[in-house]
Amino acid sequence: AQKIINENLRKGISFNSPSALDLSSALESFPLSILGMLKLDFLVNTSNSLTVQQDMLSVERVQLNSLSVDETLAHLVPYLFEVHTMEELDLSVYTEENQYLFPQAVNLSAAFILEEGIYLLDDSTYLYLYIGSKANSTLLKALFGTQPINNLKKQLTEDNLYSDSKHSICTRLYNLINELRARKNTKYSYLHIIRQGGNSEAEMNFFTRLIEDGIDGVGPSYVDFSMQIASEVYKPRP
Repeated sequence: AQKIINENLRKGISFNSPSALDLSSALESFPLSILGMLKLDFLVNTSNSLTVQQDMLSVERVQLNSLSVDETLAHLVPYLFEVHTMEELDLSVYTEENQYLFPQAVNLSAAFILEEGIYLLDDSTYLYLYIGSKANSTLLKALFGTQPINNLKKQLTEDNLYSDSKHSICTRLYNLINELRARKNTKYSYLHIIRQGGNSEAEMNFFTRLIEDGIDGVGPSYVDFSMQIASEVYKPRP
């Protein structure tokens, strides 16, 4: 399998810059998709319990079997959107031709997660709404009816959202969530609402899905993985 991967990578790689992994557009996301696959829960040995691992394998297999091709790709490489900039950039709205304008996409790395930000991650199975500890108080007031973040309930659900339904941020977030759900076979996915620093399981899962970062016991960073692939691809042929 590794030999086949390397051969196909060679066909799609520009050798103008041998010091870096310079992929053609067709293979641009290939290493990231492979990295996402290697970081799937049931392939990562994070538990000493064989029973737990078998249960995880069964659950993940059932989930993956129910996904379309597009959903499977999004499960390997999730979508991460900025919610806090939707108003400023006038995104998450529909055009006159009824085309939806997606919000600004963000790299899947904690380095791009700001304390002042609010983000929505979609991994096909779940949606995660992440609220930074210094998120804009006006947005928090509109979304949840209270601010600062410390005043929010510890366990937030979708029922707590859209406090000020007439506010633009509520409309835009509603549009985004509905648009993502509408593209799924099930037309639904559960929304986890996460407060930064809450140390919840959902917060841990959110950061685990930021697959460009290296995590001990889970897998390497995207940079390290790309360099590893490059070293294999650029090895002299026998």
